[in-house]
Amino acid sequence: MKILVIDIVKCAVDYCLRAQWAGHEVKYYLPPNKRPNIGKGLLHFVKDWRQWMDWADLIVTTASDKYGWNLEDYFKKGYPIFGSNQAAAEWELDRCVGQEVLESHGIPVLPYTRFKDYDSAIAHIHAAKTDFACKPVGEADRTLSYVGKGPDDLKAMMLRAKRLDGKPKQDFILQTKAKGIEFAAGGWFGPHGFNAVWEENFEHKKLMAGEVGINTGEMGTAMKYVDRSKLAEQVLAPLTPALKAIKFVGNIDVNVIVDEKGVAWPLEFTMRMGWPAFMLNQHLHKGDPVQWMYDLVHGKDSLRVSYSHCIGVVVAGPTFPHCHVSHEETDGIPIFGINGDNIDNIKLAEVMAGKAETFEGGKWQEKDLFLTAGEYPLVVVQTGTSVSEAKERAYKTLKEIHMPNSPTYRIDIGDKCKDAIAGLKAMGYAKEWVF
Repeated sequence: MKILVIDIVKCAVDYCLRAQWAGHEVKYYLPPNKRPNIGKGLLHFVKDWRQWMDWADLIVTTASDKYGWNLEDYFKKGYPIFGSNQAAAEWELDRCVGQEVLESHGIPVLPYTRFKDYDSAIAHIHAAKTDFACKPVGEADRTLSYVGKGPDDLKAMMLRAKRLDGKPKQDFILQTKAKGIEFAAGGWFGPHGFNAVWEENFEHKKLMAGEVGINTGEMGTAMKYVDRSKLAEQVLAPLTPALKAIKFVGNIDVNVIVDEKGVAWPLEFTMRMGWPAFMLNQHLHKGDPVQWMYDLVHGKDSLRVSYSHCIGVVVAGPTFPHCHVSHEETDGIPIFGINGDNIDNIKLAEVMAGKAETFEGGKWQEKDLFLTAGEYPLVVVQTGTSVSEAKERAYKTLKEIHMPNSPTYRIDIGDKCKDAIAGLKAMGYAKEWVF
């Protein structure tokens, strides 16, 4: 099969490689960016994705960015595109639209207010004297994504943002903060509706163990496929008519807070393959890594999965998650220890092919290795009959590889699931999970 991958988020190298290893022909588009070596020596690059749209049997997009990539005409013409169109992207990027979609389908949402300036938001926080989460409307300013630890904490952050920025780069919302257990459900959707299996997951966004430090894109994930999901039946299944109306194809995920009464409060949509979530998805999928996606685009559910518990651990390098240094400083660091026995458990992201000297059996020798091509080189993924077993296997695999220059990873991915699973089960959720 001929596959065109438009990789806006720079995380699809592993998918492309596994598609190639399965015998498919892959063309890879990476937008001009500060990480030009991603995939170098591993993939066939194209400079203009438009020239390859008619060539491809399947077009895979990795982001829900409606502002930068003019794919909408191709969606309307019926090209075989796996990924978010503009209507779906709006559900994710415009938080107000996303909340309105949920409300219109009978799904309760937390109260929120939209703001255009810091002063009005600060006044709102001061008067309300309660906890809020701040979320940007759009993707221009990730610093506006912040969950306050109290009214004073969030007000201080707003005052700091005003001092630094003067005015926000885009609108944002303040939403009443729910207290409870964070959990998420996802599903694969095509013209036929949802595929038979649901995906449930726990994200680990904080940089350091124990949920300490700044938020990152994500440091690791615990995931499981299930046949029945109370959460998916509440927040995903009711959206079927709307998803069909916007002709969505791909993965839709909703993360929620389940409060002490068992009410699931949706926070936001992800209308695309999540990262590192999709790397865990891939690991749990059986058979050809491409055929099920082609089938989904054409309205057929051929996805077959493992029901094992899965843990993914992000392995990053300096200066993640700020990522402000040049590629000359991040690229070319050898990744030692990847071999035929563990490659299935190592999902590659910002890497390239190259050579480096190794010292093995008392001798120096130059070998072909994967080298870093950014601050986000790989994710280690493993499965087990429980979260604990999957975690133990993941960190055992992680110890088989090493990189110079102090790689960063959390040592506790999956640990928070212990109390979360117990609490959720008491309310009828996460029934197929075992810690």
